Amino acid sequence: MKVKGLTQAEADLRLKKDGLNQVPEPEFSFWKEFAGKLWNLSAWILEAALLLECALGKWIQSLFVLLMLLFAAYNGATQKKKSRKVLSSISQQLTPVVAVLRDDRWQKIDSKYLVVGDIVNLQKGDILAADIDLLDGNLTLDESSITGEAKNVHKKAGAPAFAGTPVMDGDADPGEVVWTWVPYQEDASVGKDRPAVVIGAQGEGVYILQLTSKDHSRDADQEAAAGRYWLDIGAGDWDSKGRPSEVRLDRALWVKATDVRREGSILPKATWQLIVDALDEHYRTHGD
Repeated sequence: MKVKGLTQAEADLRLKKDGLNQVPEPEFSFWKEFAGKLWNLSAWILEAALLLECALGKWIQSLFVLLMLLFAAYNGATQKKKSRKVLSSISQQLTPVVAVLRDDRWQKIDSKYLVVGDIVNLQKGDILAADIDLLDGNLTLDESSITGEAKNVHKKAGAPAFAGTPVMDGDADPGEVVWTWVPYQEDASVGKDRPAVVIGAQGEGVYILQLTSKDHSRDADQEAAAGRYWLDIGAGDWDSKGRPSEVRLDRALWVKATDVRREGSILPKATWQLIVDALDEHYRTHGD
């Protein structure tokens, strides 16, 4: 999907108008905090003791209780001021970074500089820095902090997503090696969990090509006679055992995005281009 983000000038104007994308910290007042420390259960006990000592005319004891009361309030307010300062410093250091489209290029900025109308790119593990509308693709989000539901929610293009929700997963990209259940061609009711390479997306799913570590070079003619064509793409980190892999070119399958397990393996650019070229040649030679 072709999208066009804001220009930096437009973003600056909106930032000036709407302010930063963050919840402003409440202003801290030392003396207000100090007064608050004089109005709680522990303070009430000391204050009751102070009144009792005064009523009995025990002025030295009364002075001692008063000093204890004031010291506790002063120390509590001081510690609160120090903790607020430390937390503010940590918050500044941990400001989330987001990928945003501005001036027709993707760039990373602190999330507090996001403005209305920005186009952002989300990946697995990101936490939404603002309420958004999903323009393209699909996302799996953990909305338990909002709804209380433990089950993840799958969102598709056009759906809203809310700030503070983690991205648990998204659509696999072309050239990515995934795992999914692949039905047998002879009997689609049975199949096997297999690795596959994603070649494109449509609707709520992706198109894949099956991967295998089996060597078909010796029976290539027999496989071709049966309508099965394989491309050797060599070995890579997409196979945990480092075995050479082959891609089946003649059978592209559509599977739901929710049925795909992403394991973080991406084919090298040269390997992916090899598959693209082989697919193009295969369908020009053999058709559908």
